[in-house]
Amino acid sequence: MDLSPYDGKRIAIVMRFREAHHVLRGRARYIQQQLHSNQMRIALDGADGNPEFVIHENQWDGVIQPDNEFGCDYWLEVARG
Repeated sequence: MDLSPYDGKRIAIVMRFREAHHVLRGRARYIQQQLHSNQMRIALDGADGNPEFVIHENQWDGVIQPDNEFGCDYWLEVARG
């Protein structure tokens, strides 16, 4: 999946566990790599130490959808349990 269209966009990362969910938010940055898979790095809002959530383009098989619930441009789900 080409992740480049999400560069600079606000992304909500939704983690669902049983009946609860947790949402992380941040801004995406697309990075092209010649030796490794291209990446989308999402710098998380308000977190100490500048953590990033990293998605490798050649490994991502999830869905990124337009957001109208979490206050971002798009959202994605990374866990379900």
